[in-house]
Amino acid sequence: MHEPRRRVNFTAGLLHEIGKLLLADDPATGYLEIMTQAGVEGEGLIAADRAAFQATHAKEGAYLLDLWGLPLPLAEL
Repeated sequence: MHEPRRRVNFTAGLLHEIGKLLLADDPATGYLEIMTQAGVEGEGLIAADRAAFQATHAKEGAYLLDLWGLPLPLAEL
């Protein structure tokens, strides 16, 4: 793997759950309870995200990364 791609993958790995942090940071969302009930990971959490927000934590995270002006490959991974 080429070094630039490796750096993008590494950075994406660090940021890939930022949507969870974004939603959990606001107590009004009730996201900590949603995560607990959904078992925190996997398809259960994706379904719970969609039911509660009509979006997923991954989409919310990608939106935030875009707002921050991070390169598109990071938001897409």
